[in-house]
Amino acid sequence: MTLVLDVSNYDESTFDPVCMLSEGVGAIILGCQREDVADRMAAKAQDAGLPIIATYAFLYFGQDTLGQTMAAVRISKKYSIPRVFLDCESGEGTERPGITVAERQAELRDCIHAVNTEGLAAGIYTGAFWWPSKMGNTTEWAHLPLWHAAYYNDGSRQRSVAYGGWSECAIHQWTSTLDVCGRRRDASEVWDTSLLEVGMTKEETQALIDQRLDATLGLTLLALMEQMLGIKPSTFDATNQQRVDAIVAKLGTGVSLKGTTFTGVIQ
Repeated sequence: MTLVLDVSNYDESTFDPVCMLSEGVGAIILGCQREDVADRMAAKAQDAGLPIIATYAFLYFGQDTLGQTMAAVRISKKYSIPRVFLDCESGEGTERPGITVAERQAELRDCIHAVNTEGLAAGIYTGAFWWPSKMGNTTEWAHLPLWHAAYYNDGSRQRSVAYGGWSECAIHQWTSTLDVCGRRRDASEVWDTSLLEVGMTKEETQALIDQRLDATLGLTLLALMEQMLGIKPSTFDATNQQRVDAIVAKLGTGVSLKGTTFTGVIQ
C-alpha cells in the first residue's frame, strides 16, 4: 500500500520531502490555505521527486470558499497536479454563523464548477460527522471521489461508508498522529489506486469535454483541449478544423468528442 500524507501549510517548518521519501511516504496531498506557503512546499516536493497527487482547499462556508478553491486551482495548474479536493468540515469559527444547508450546497456547487472549468478534476474531503447534518446528506456529488475522514483507536482502515450517496470511499484518512520525520502527520489509505496516477481518468476527461461542449463555443474550447492534451497550436485553416482533427487524433479511441463536426460552427 502507498502511504499518502495530508500536508497542510502548518507543516511547512518540518516539511522535508527527502526524509519523507526515505520513511516510505509515496505521495502527498497538499493544502493550499496560504498560496505562498503551498507554492514553496510544492516546489520543494517537486525538486525532491515526491509526488503530489492532489491539492485541497479548506472551505470556509459563508466566508471564503471560492477564493480558497482558486488558490488550490492555481497551485494545481502550476505544478501539473490533476485534482483538487474540496475540504468540507467547517464549524464554529470557520464558517459564517447561521449559514444554511442550502447555502453550503450552493457554495460547494460553485467551487466544483470552478475546478472543472479550469480543466481539473474535483473530489470531496469530509466525514460522516459532518456531511449528513451540514450538507443535508445530499447525494448530488456521489459521483466524485470521497476522501473520508474517520479515526479509530485501533488504527483500522475503512472502505465502506453510508452517507451522501457514497457506499465506498476512494481514500480513508485514518489517523492524524502518524510519526513521520519529526512530527505527527495526517495519513491516508488510498483505495482507488487510479488517484495515485498523475493524470485524469478517461471518464473524467470525457465529462470535462462534454461540459465544455455543452457550455462553450469557439476558441476557448479549442484552447482548453490543446492545453489538456499538450498540443502546441501552429497555423490552421479558417474553420479551425485542423485543430479539431489534431485533438481527436491525440485522444485516439479512448475518449470521444461529443459532436465532433465543428466546420462552419467554430470561427
